[in-house]
Formats: sequence, C-alpha cells, structure tokens
Amino acid sequence: MALGVSEPEKAQIARRFNRHAGTYDRYARAQQRLADELLERVPGLVGPGAAILELGCGTGYVTERLADRFPAARIVGIDLAERMVAATARRIGRRATIELIVGDAEQHPWPEGAFDAIVSSSTIQWFTHPQTTMARLARSLRPGGHMLHTAFGPGTFRELFALVEQVEAERRLESRTGRVFALRSAEDWARELEHAGMRDVTAGHALVEYRYASCRELLAEIARTGASYNPAGRGRFDVLAEVARRYDREWRSAGGVVATYDLVHVEGRVSG
Repeated sequence: MALGVSEPEKAQIARRFNRHAGTYDRYARAQQRLADELLERVPGLVGPGAAILELGCGTGYVTERLADRFPAARIVGIDLAERMVAATARRIGRRATIELIVGDAEQHPWPEGAFDAIVSSSTIQWFTHPQTTMARLARSLRPGGHMLHTAFGPGTFRELFALVEQVEAERRLESRTGRVFALRSAEDWARELEHAGMRDVTAGHALVEYRYASCRELLAEIARTGASYNPAGRGRFDVLAEVARRYDREWRSAGGVVATYDLVHVEGRVSG
C-alpha cells in the first residue's frame, strides 16, 4: 500500500495551495470532474436537514453546491490552506448553516456521532495517517451515516511517471517516483473504510484522458492548482527536462499530448 504524505510534505502542500488559491478554479479541470461525481452521489445519502462535514473544502466549489442543494443542512468545511478557506467564504457569502475551519482534518477534534455524512473531493490522497484518520472520522458519524470520497488514483499521470522511470534507469539514478507522488487505488481506500468499521463499502475508478499543448503546459496546469511537484524528485530538473522532451514526442496525438487521470470514488456507511 502507498505511504501517506509526511508532516513536512503536508506543510509544503498547504503553502502551495495558499499561493495558488487565486488560480485554482481556472485550471482544476480534473478536480472539478471529481467534485461533480461526488455531488452526483451525495443526494442519495443524506436528507434535507443533514449535518455534513466536508474535508478539504478548497475554494468552495462543493460547499456552495451542497448548500444550494440542502439549504437546511448544517455544513462544516475544513481546509489546511487559509487562503482556500477565505475563497470559500467569499463564494458562499454569509450563511448561518455553514461553518468554515482553517485546520488539519486529521488532527481536528471531531466530536463522536456529530455528522450524517462526511465527504471530500481531491483531498484524502494528502492524508498522513489514512487508516487511523478514517477510523476516527467513522466514529464522528451518526448511526447509519455515510462517508463518500473522490480522489486521484495510482494511474494518474502514468505516461509521465513511465518516462521518469525510464530516464532514471538510463542514468542509473535511484528511482524516487513512487515516493514523490504516491497514490492509493480504489481497492486500497475500500480496505481503509472497512478497517474503520464501515459497512456496504463500494469503490471504483475511471481512467480519463486530458490533452495539453505540451508536457510543460501539463506541468504548469498542475502548478497553478497548487499541486505542483517535480516527479523526478527535488533538484532533478535535468531529468524533468529530458522527460518533457520525450513526452512531447511519444505522447503526441491530434489535439496535443495526452495525460491520464485515474479518478477514484469510495463510499460506505456505519451501522445503524
């Protein structure tokens, strides 16, 4: 199973999302697709006056739509990045039923039995302690409450990582790709929910292709969402430059170069 994000990495993630809160919505195409899938599934899980916890509220795309769909619901949103939370506040305006928190969802003292549903989009892949966090979150659900997450799976950017590994092998460099951006599969997340005591767990994924003018445009779009990273590892910009050259040659088709995103969804409920 993939490793969780370390605490120092999580702090860096928060700083990156803060820097790019103003450009996130413009470039987060795949993230929005994950959010839309989440929003399609939520209405079948909760009633009109539900208490909903949203992990990683970001700029408020999901928060706003949940509030519009369930105007009587109590919604609590949390995010590591204060500028993301500020963007959510601007988007939704003043609504007495919504509470926004700047903080770490893994560390926040959630009360037991407080929520009817816990949801997140493009967030759980950033967890440091996914197993213990899922167990603690499950305890904060009321009997019969649901958990629903969408995230990026290990097939995300598979073209990019294959080329990084190729160049690393040719240069006899130690591979860092598995640790730089480790992602869990739908099956991995289903096991985490089962370990947390959730029932009726279901999970699935879909591979979706997006096109970009070049590899550099792909990397720039990732950066403008705040999820920027060097897939070759810190300091290996010569490797990344060679990867970009090969990517533009090997993955070009009509309309630009192809990049795959692995879109994962997982849900379950507590007994009751």
